[in-house]
Amino acid sequence: MLCKRCPHTGVVNFFTKTDPFVAIGLIVEAGRKRDEYHWRVYDAARTISGIAADMAEAERRLKSQLRLSDPRLS
Repeated sequence: MLCKRCPHTGVVNFFTKTDPFVAIGLIVEAGRKRDEYHWRVYDAARTISGIAADMAEAERRLKSQLRLSDPRLS
């Protein structure tokens, strides 16, 4: 899995090695004090999202959901 942070917005996008141009998930820093991280997984059937208190937790949750939607991504 590949990831890239946008230097302008701070959004971290996640990609597969087979298709590095279409994001399969993202994490963005949000909240009034920027103390929340919103994560989102793009699945063919649905969009899965959540909120975490820090970047590491958001990444763990995002990767967990990606593995559930496609075991080849682990």
